[in-house]
Amino acid sequence: MTTTDPSASLSFFARFWLAWLCFWRCLVSRDFARAVLPASRAYDAGTLAQLPAGGAEPAPRPQQEAPKPVVVK
Repeated sequence: MTTTDPSASLSFFARFWLAWLCFWRCLVSRDFARAVLPASRAYDAGTLAQLPAGGAEPAPRPQQEAPKPVVVK
């Protein structure tokens, strides 16, 4: 069962498992680490409650155009 109530406390083992998952996901997923960083900084600054409920969205990546093929005649 998943709890969405932010005031619900997590047991030690639930926090340990969450820390373990976040550690590995931050190492292997740049997008996950980019999404977690604003929340981590807000927590350190004491402004975590001011973040939107969904957390900060990572900045969209600029779309790169495919290189145009060179036509040789």
